[in-house]
Order: sequence, then C-alpha cells, then structure tokens
Amino acid sequence: MMKFISGMTQIFYDETLSSWIFRSSLKTRSRPWVNDKLIPLAPTVFGGGALIESEDWDFDPNVVLLHKTIPEFAYKFECLSCIFFRSSGRVVGWRRRWWFCVQCMRADISAGQAPGWRKSWCYKDSVVCMVHCVDLQRLIVAPQFTRSWDAFVQSSHPINYDADWSNESFQRFRVVLIRRIHSWKKTNCERLQSLFDHLYDIFLLAPVYNGNHGQAHELFSGHRPALRHTLPNYVEGVRYGSELSNIKAKFGSLVLVGYLLEVLNERDIHFMMSKSARFRDWCTYNPDIFQAIQFGCASVEDCYTLRSLLAGLELLPAGNLEQAVRAYLVRFERVRPGISFEFFHGLGAVTPTM
Repeated sequence: MMKFISGMTQIFYDETLSSWIFRSSLKTRSRPWVNDKLIPLAPTVFGGGALIESEDWDFDPNVVLLHKTIPEFAYKFECLSCIFFRSSGRVVGWRRRWWFCVQCMRADISAGQAPGWRKSWCYKDSVVCMVHCVDLQRLIVAPQFTRSWDAFVQSSHPINYDADWSNESFQRFRVVLIRRIHSWKKTNCERLQSLFDHLYDIFLLAPVYNGNHGQAHELFSGHRPALRHTLPNYVEGVRYGSELSNIKAKFGSLVLVGYLLEVLNERDIHFMMSKSARFRDWCTYNPDIFQAIQFGCASVEDCYTLRSLLAGLELLPAGNLEQAVRAYLVRFERVRPGISFEFFHGLGAVTPTM
C-alpha cells in the first residue's frame, strides 16, 4: 500500500496527476503545502513544433520537477508512476487537453468530491465518454491546473449540438462504432494499428501553407480547425490536426479510416446517411467514396511523407484502402507528374514522429 502525506485527497479512477494535485490544493490540510510546492510552477514551456509545447505532468514520468516533489506525496515514486503515467493511446499536448465529459463532472460533485480530469479524455481519438456514452465537450478557456473546475463551471451551460447529431440512435451508433474500432485495433498487429492512427491524423490535417485541410472536416461539421495561421508544412499539419479538430471532425475521421480498413461496411454508411443530413449531402455529392478520398498532398515532397505514413498498407489484402490510394494518385499525377501507385511499392520508409 502506498502511504500519502496527511490530508491528500483520494485519487479517482483514471485521474490525471495534475488533476489530483489541483484537487488536493482545495483541501484545508494539504492546501498550504501543495500551493507552495506545485501550483505556482506551471509546466515548463518549450518549442517543439509549429505550436507551443510544454512539459507533460500527466503522462511523462521523466519531468525533473516531479522527481523532486512527488516523493513528498508518497514514499515510492514508482508506485505513483504506475497509477498516473500509464497511457492507452496517443495523448495530445498538455496545453490542448480541453475535451471533457459533462456527466463525469456532475457525478463527481454529486458524490461530494471536487471534479477530476480523466486520462481517457486526453487521447487524440477521444470522442465520447465510454462511461456515460455521451459526446465530450470542449473547454472554452485555456487549459490550466484548474481545468477540471473550469470545466465543471462551464458544464452548467453545455454545448447544444444540432438535432441530427443529438439524435439518440445516432449517438448510440457512435459509441458502438468506437468500441468496434477499439476492438479491431486490439486484435491487429502494431503496424496496422500505426497505419490506422496515421490515416486518422491525415484526414484531420490542419490547414497548411496551401490552405488544404483534412477531409474529415467536411463529413459532419464543415468547420476547419481554428488556427490564427496555417501550419508551415504537411508534416506539421498531420501532427497537430487531430489536436485542433472538433468532435464531429474526429468522428468523421474514424468513419473514413474505419471504412477504408473495412471495420465499417456499406450498411453503416447508409445508417449514418439516414441520421445526418450533412453526411447524406456529402455522400450524394460524392457517390464514389474512393474517388472522393483526399490525402491532402500539395507537392511531391508531401507524397513522400504520405508514403512513409502508409507503411503497413502492404500487409493488407487488396481492398478499400488500396483502391482509394490508387484513385487519389491518378488524380494527383495529372497535376504533379511522376507519382503513381507503383511509387508506393516497398512501403516501409522511416515514419515521421507524430
């Protein structure tokens, strides 16, 4: 058993470390110590790409400050590390963890506890709360240590989605589909899981120098990621797109990738058409999905990046993804000669870090 210093609050299941620190700062006995040791010391900011990055107090056990201070919370840093630093997916930057479940916040308060932030909301593909089966909502203020309390305050004025998106059967379908995708990823090799993740990021491409943006933004929302400036290149657009996208676009990307990797079928597509007028309009305008698929390349250099991201394609039998890539490259070659599907043979180049 791990022994905490006197007065620290109990840890929620799936809670992040920064959330636990903040909740402990609200308790009378631990407030002076926590406020003095940690609250004033926001995670260090540093450059790491097109957007501001900072140290990750929630998933990175190598942060120097944590090694200096956490032993004062508990006798063994390793025990605390097992609780907080394990992840089950690709996490977004600490300063862009702004999706949360309104129902979880209210449940915490109803149980007589200060609201806590969950790790399951911090992943790139987080769309719904799997506990309450509802869509996550976006925090409208900049994420800080107080983000869980800020989210609870905001939850008194929840976002109201349009009637189609709020349809109960459509919402149940989204939960079922996401569970199906999670199951598919668990039963496939690491290389195919990586291929799924890269396709997900590609379809959520943030606007780059030529104005391109990921196709997933067109399916259900029609809104591009909110950016003051476009990102400098294709790699950065792929890297940050999913972190800047809204819930509808993220679900749209899961739909596109799921269809190309045959996790979804035509029956699923027809069901979504019956529930979403916008998706129905998109499918009507693009009757051949394979001919409509866009991977966002604007140059031959972008195609080289795409080639490395699609490492794992050769493991799949000829199917939807190959058909979509072939159709895309035929269209691309008309304006940028020299790139064909044969260019993608022998996939396996070093994949850029996302």
